[in-house]
Amino acid sequence: MLRNHGRISKKYEHEIEGYSSRLDNLQAAILRVKLRHLNKWNESRRRNAKKYNELLNNIDGIITPYEADYAKHVYHLYVIRTDKGRDKLREELKSKGVATGIHYPIPLHLQPAYKY
Repeated sequence: MLRNHGRISKKYEHEIEGYSSRLDNLQAAILRVKLRHLNKWNESRRRNAKKYNELLNNIDGIITPYEADYAKHVYHLYVIRTDKGRDKLREELKSKGVATGIHYPIPLHLQPAYKY
């Protein structure tokens, strides 16, 4: 539980405060090679996000990610906001073959690990 953010079995539920420590020697060796490509991959995600922003910017009810002038977003996830209702938008996208996900469906303050 400690090495997996305090999670015991059920995804997204955390019983205790934990940490993320799941990197073994083999993963570290692979990561060392992959890190050489990180800047290229980040720039590719930034280009994709820019295109998404252009395509979604004029759609009522959709708020695209904000990027401050002094920072570079790496877009590990491309997250939009909507005033249409999250579940309604997800169903509409699903009907068109577009997959979506809710990355953290249970907010931190409602996790059992933080009852106190």
